[in-house]
Amino acid sequence: MFLLVVRVRSLSTIALAQVARRDSSVRTPLAYSFFASQQPLRGIRLGITIVVIYLLWRFLVAVEAIADALQRFARQREQDR
Repeated sequence: MFLLVVRVRSLSTIALAQVARRDSSVRTPLAYSFFASQQPLRGIRLGITIVVIYLLWRFLVAVEAIADALQRFARQREQDR
């Protein structure tokens, strides 16, 4: 049995609390805490942040590759003169 302290904001939260008390599995309290926190977008926000950081990193790598190619092109052009 576990102790669950939450602010009840709606009837659906009360229903989830009753289900969480009846079921002793690990998944139910986890799902309940996810929805009872009133911030279900927190996980989505974290995922979006990770994806944005990854895309920015890939953009930086691409810009560096383009800059290297332009330098090689300019160096080759100078040597050909």
